[in-house]
Formats: sequence, C-alpha cells, structure tokens
Amino acid sequence: MAWLRAVVAALAVASAVDAVPQTATGTGSGSGSGSGACNNSPALCSRPYNKMTHLGAHDSSFLRDKSTNNSPAGNQFKNATLALDAGLRLLQTQLHKVDAGQTAEEKLRLCHTSCGILDAGPLDRWLAAVSDWVRRNPSDVVTLLLVNADRVSPQEMAAAFQRTGLDSVAYRPAAPGRQTTWPTLQTMISQGMRVVVFVTNTAVAPEVPYLLPEFDHIFETAFEVTQLSAFNCTLDRPRNAGDGPAALAAGYMSLANHFKYQTIGGTGLLKSLAQTVGIEANIMVPDADRAAVVNGPGRTADGSLGRHVEECSRLWGRPPTFVLVDFWDVGAPLEVVDGVNAVGSALEGRRAFMGLTAGARRMSGMTDSTAEASSSPHHDDTSASSPRHLLPSIASEIAAVQLLLKESGLDFTLHSAGTTVEGSWEEVMTVIGKAHSLVHGLGVARVQSSVRVGTRTDKVQTAEEKVKRVQEILAQDEQ
Repeated sequence: MAWLRAVVAALAVASAVDAVPQTATGTGSGSGSGSGACNNSPALCSRPYNKMTHLGAHDSSFLRDKSTNNSPAGNQFKNATLALDAGLRLLQTQLHKVDAGQTAEEKLRLCHTSCGILDAGPLDRWLAAVSDWVRRNPSDVVTLLLVNADRVSPQEMAAAFQRTGLDSVAYRPAAPGRQTTWPTLQTMISQGMRVVVFVTNTAVAPEVPYLLPEFDHIFETAFEVTQLSAFNCTLDRPRNAGDGPAALAAGYMSLANHFKYQTIGGTGLLKSLAQTVGIEANIMVPDADRAAVVNGPGRTADGSLGRHVEECSRLWGRPPTFVLVDFWDVGAPLEVVDGVNAVGSALEGRRAFMGLTAGARRMSGMTDSTAEASSSPHHDDTSASSPRHLLPSIASEIAAVQLLLKESGLDFTLHSAGTTVEGSWEEVMTVIGKAHSLVHGLGVARVQSSVRVGTRTDKVQTAEEKVKRVQEILAQDEQ
C-alpha cells in the first residue's frame, strides 16, 4: 500500500520503543472489578458482543511521537495502553516476520508495511502489555485485529499468545465459522473469555480456535480514503459477501474504516525516495492535519465520523459493529460511539486525559455551543465537540530539505536556528524555491526564509552598522 511518506524510507527511523502499550501499576483504568460496568458502562453488560459498536485505534502500534522522531508514517499520537485507558476496546496492528537469526520472540514484529520503515517492536512485547492491562481490568472485553501481512502461521502466532498469557483469556467460539449469535459482554467476562482475536490472511486452525479469520466474521468498508467526501458504506472486503445488508443477514459483523490519507505527488526527490521502498505511484500518509474534522461528531460536515456512522446505520439498518480511526485523541470519536451505544453519561473508569473527548466534558459539565452536536439512530446525544488540534513535529520535513540540499551540491549547515546555505545568488534562490515547494507539498502551511547578502567575513560589521549603512544607501537613492 503506497501510503507511507517516502522521506521516511531514506532516513534511519528509530524503532518505536514506546509504541507498545506501557505496563502500569495499580488497578488500571478500565471498568474495574465489581463496579457493575462492562467496557466502562453498566448499560453494555447485557449487550451481545455483536450488538454494540466497538471503537478502535487503526494501526495502534505506529506512533507519531518522540519515540519515532514524529514519524509521518505514524497513525496515532498515543499508544495502545492509553487508548484502552481512554475507553477504546479495539486495537488493530500489522504483523510481520523478519529473517532468520532472531529468537522466536523477536521474529514476529509489528511493522508499518516494512520493518525498515517503522518497527514497533516484537509482537510478544505488545501482547504482554495488553495481557497486563486485561489482567488489571477484569470487567472489560478487548478486541485485537492483526493484519497478518506476512501470512504467519496460526501456530507461530499462538506461541506468542501462550508466552504472554493471552491465550488463557481469549474467546473461543462454541463452533468454528461465522456465528449470528454472540454472548453478552457479561457472559464473556464471567466465562473468562475477554479477548477476541481476529486475524487476516489465515485459515481456521482447530488447535488454535481463538484465532478467528477476520473475513469469515467481518466485512469492511474502503480503507484508502483521500478525500473528505469519499467516505462511504459500500462493502469493500471480502468481495464474496455481497452488499452490506446481505452480509449482515448472513451473520457478518461490520467494520467502518474511518481514517483519511493525504496524497503527495511522487515526483522529483520524493519519487526517487519512494522507489527505495517499492512505491512507484503517489505517496499516501495519515492525514493528521484533518484529524479533528475526520474524528468529529457532526452529521453534516463532509468526512466527519458522526456523518459516516449515521449513513452506515441508515443503509445497513444497524450501526457498525466496529469503527477504526487514526489519531483517536483528536476530535470526539468516543463521543460518537457512546452516542451509538446509548450509554449516556453513565461511564466509569476512563482516564482523565479524556479531556480531549466528550467523556471528560460530560464529567466536567463543559459544553461548546458553537460546535455541531452529534447523535445517532439509537441515542440523541447533543454533547458538543471542542476539537483539539495537535501539531506534529516537522522533523521529517526538515530532514527532507537536508536531502534536497545535499542533492544540490551546495554547502549547507544545519543548526538550532535553521539551515545556512552558501552559494551564488541564483543557486541559493533556486534551492530555496525548491525547498519551499517540497515542504508545502508535505503539508507545511507556513515556511520562512531569510537571506543574508555577503560572506562570512561580513560578520565584522555589526547588525546596527549594517542597518545604518542600508538606510544611508536608500537615502542617497531617493535624492
């Protein structure tokens, strides 16, 4: 899939040390033992697993934060443990298998398309942290969706689940194959089967009954959306499931992919960099700039989550079972899903940093009358959204400029205040123009350049002396 910024491929992107869920102490931030709540709400305990909407973090392992040098390949600002603490109960990630020479625990890794682009570490480490969170939150049902990019065998995956203890709490259906009837959350909790695992590119393995082939149970909408107006409810995968209503009637659950990419034209420097990772077409990257719009609760704005969920609910006759979003802490995706699930304000155990979302506004009583309200076919929730705009670092854009300068052959120096470029007037102005075009193409809205005429020996003249001399010259010119 051509949606990784090519610049990343040319740079040595650090392994995402903090991309895995972080093990914490204490009782956790879930529903809690004996609280009477399931997945943060008492209203959900009696709901069958397939009769509610589960909000999920798309590519939950791949972060755009300091641990990855703010990699533009990252889909999330916060890791999976924080997502669970906030109230999300679905984590999706990509699974890859590296070459021989590694230990069994290190061979299976979470990588964004390629382990040379963004490596979030071993599957074991990620599963172990999820297992720890599940253990500390005994009244919660968590769903994992593994995109099995390298077609890892069920037996190899099962070994990782066994090493981390997740196999002991994984959901095992009574019989293989698609099921129209699922247990309630309370039943799953009582029976100790609180982790549901779906995997792509795998078949049913009787000896590992808890690894459920995703497309035997779930259909998805399109996953490469580049325009706000392009979100729809058309069944995209599996192709043999018919349309949405027919698939639902056959027992499928539904997954609405609701995340947007921005396309960067693959020409010049970007084109050559993209080719190093086999990308020949346009480059697509997660669109953090529009995350507040995409994750918004409104029902009229193009691209908003509220509108997409409402449209699918109307066309399918029921809301999506699963919703995947990027940058879940921006906008109000939890507000939208809480509205669909009709849980109102009866929520327990969510982390306080949910001040970014509707949950904390309910707790604090804050509203924003200027924001568009959200509702659903099942719950007329008029809680307003106050989006938080998070600005990612531009380190990758600066690095792209350094590569362009290196290609130009000019002398340049990177320092804390910027980059100094030396050369003839024509050469310098030409490369500055290219640099501006490059970073604008990468989504940077404002670029500032300054020009100092002269040579390094010109530093013997103070700034005040230069200003005075310029004023004298201009005054002479006016005479």
